[in-house]
Amino acid sequence: ALFRLLFDYGWLKGAPVYVASLDPHGALNAWDATVGAVTALAVMFLTLHLDLWPMTQSPRLMKQPLLGLVWTTGAVALGGVLYYLGTRTFGMTPPDFLVAVPVPFIFGTVVLLNMLQGSLFAGLPRPAKGVASSVAAMVLGTVLALLYRLLMPVVTGDLGSGPPTFDAELWLANALLAVTFPFLAFHGDYFQLWPLAAPGAPAAVDDDAGLAASGR
Repeated sequence: ALFRLLFDYGWLKGAPVYVASLDPHGALNAWDATVGAVTALAVMFLTLHLDLWPMTQSPRLMKQPLLGLVWTTGAVALGGVLYYLGTRTFGMTPPDFLVAVPVPFIFGTVVLLNMLQGSLFAGLPRPAKGVASSVAAMVLGTVLALLYRLLMPVVTGDLGSGPPTFDAELWLANALLAVTFPFLAFHGDYFQLWPLAAPGAPAAVDDDAGLAASGR
């Protein structure tokens, strides 16, 4: 439904890959819809670092379906603001913003909350714990993204960066989230993070609900 309502690929008209009958002709440029959604997801992961604070301040709010509605609405709203600032105010292209902000943060979050089970700053009180964990996720994700960029020519060969195709940016986003994240999930589910985890340590999980549990 979101694809039909939001995605428009009209900017591809004239390109060999464009097929008018497959274009849903939604309300938003497909780049805006895609990167905006990923940015909203990054905001949802931010709340996991914060152990769902400040929503936890209200017991009434922490009951479903109200929690889901408020959490989703807030993530979309804040994600939209961040995306607007990055692409409109600071003039970044959507693919550049994608691989500079939300994707590294999400990947860093997977490492901290999934692989390390939120243990890195466990001794800090809230909300300092969440702030430190969020900053660490952004720094770690950015460093890993830079490392992947350096490995790109070795793995795939040189790819062009920037318009019109943004090949390097798309490769980086897919390498971090579409390839490495499933590998980490496989490592956690089937090997319980062996040999990284101590015997008897809880297994990592591969979905948002699991991340939420590990964040708490």
